[in-house]
Amino acid sequence: MTNKAVSEKNYSENAIDTVSENAIADSFINTLEKSEFFQQMNDLKGSLAGIASELSDVGARVNNRNEEVETLAAHIMAIEAVLAVVLRKVQLDPQEVKAEVARRSEAFSGHPEGSPTVQAVAQDIVGG
Repeated sequence: MTNKAVSEKNYSENAIDTVSENAIADSFINTLEKSEFFQQMNDLKGSLAGIASELSDVGARVNNRNEEVETLAAHIMAIEAVLAVVLRKVQLDPQEVKAEVARRSEAFSGHPEGSPTVQAVAQDIVGG
């Protein structure tokens, strides 16, 4: 067989392979279209975009809430500072404060002596 004949045979086989591959690809795409695969992918894309948007909204609300909490904490700390200065000038019985904290926080803390956290903060403010 001559080089030309071999080359023509290879070209012919490659052309058949290409046509066969194209037919398989076309058949596969037609099958996907009939099964509504592409529509399902578009629906999934839309759903994921919606979830991303909702997560972005949640993130924005969390950031806003965080700013509100920081502002509240700043106000409480300022009030505590003022109260601590006033209490340095006024005599106060730390045991009375402890009893008052227990009375006010027993119900929500579940401890007869009141909330340990509230007791610690009150004790810190009173300085006792």
